[in-house]
Amino acid sequence: MADKSYNGLGNAYYEIKEYDKAIQVYLKCIEINPQFSPPYYGIGIAYKHKSMMEQSIEWLKKSANIDPSYEVPYNALGNVYLQLK
Repeated sequence: MADKSYNGLGNAYYEIKEYDKAIQVYLKCIEINPQFSPPYYGIGIAYKHKSMMEQSIEWLKKSANIDPSYEVPYNALGNVYLQLK
């Protein structure tokens, strides 16, 4: 349950554009439950908004690999690749 709370806090920081704080909280969430895919996605999206595309791709791929049924990171990966063109 704590993993979802930390993920929610990370999302809140993300929404107010505090990307570095969001990443820190998502990392704490991953420490608690490394098999929970959403914080990996959150880190990937935060890096995207920081224009750190290689890091974004790395974390979005991790999210997709942990839970292949979680569709959100695949869409985000496509968007990142389009931005790289």
